Amino acid sequence: YDVEAVETAITFQGGPMTIDRECPHQPNYLTSSRKRCTAVLDVEATVLGTGGTAETVSTMLEHTCWRQCISDHRVGDPTVAGPPHYCEGSLPGDQEDDHFFCLPREQCEEACDALGSA
Repeated sequence: YDVEAVETAITFQGGPMTIDRECPHQPNYLTSSRKRCTAVLDVEATVLGTGGTAETVSTMLEHTCWRQCISDHRVGDPTVAGPPHYCEGSLPGDQEDDHFFCLPREQCEEACDALGSA
């Protein structure tokens, strides 16, 4: 955006128009392709500690790569990328307590938002 242009009065057919500069807070996310976060995250403690519910914890844990793509009760095929399970993020050595999410970017961002400032 051109900040200088926003500071200048604009005239259109109906008369002068003013524009206020207001930038509401927009969350941003640092991403890296083909990399995993090295931090160990206790999803349950983090969600419950930030005012989340047990239902939120359960929903988040359903989307871990281990639960979706590796466990004996998996719903996705670890050799298939993309929807609906996004198993390309899983690795054969994933364990139950590895809380890596196999989700598309938008849903990962929602999960991050649910975790608060963790």
